[in-house]
Amino acid sequence: MSIVSAAPFYSSYPLIIDCLKSGLYKWKGDASKFNKDDPYIELVTSPNNPDGSIRQAVVNGSGGILVHDLAYYWPQYTPISFQANHDI
Repeated sequence: MSIVSAAPFYSSYPLIIDCLKSGLYKWKGDASKFNKDDPYIELVTSPNNPDGSIRQAVVNGSGGILVHDLAYYWPQYTPISFQANHDI
């Protein structure tokens, strides 16, 4: 299964995926360049580090799983401009 995230993304994502060495998961890089017909997992980092932008999923394909990285989703780190509308 392909793993993607919108650029710029957390620099350790590729290392973490490669560290698994399972053969089931492959890092495919920037979500905006991903072929939407294949199964995938999209890592959505919001707010994004380093720019602090609130992000949504990029791929939006039917064969995907979304994982939301909300490590910095706190008002002391960045202004929260709208409520998260996904499962936690």
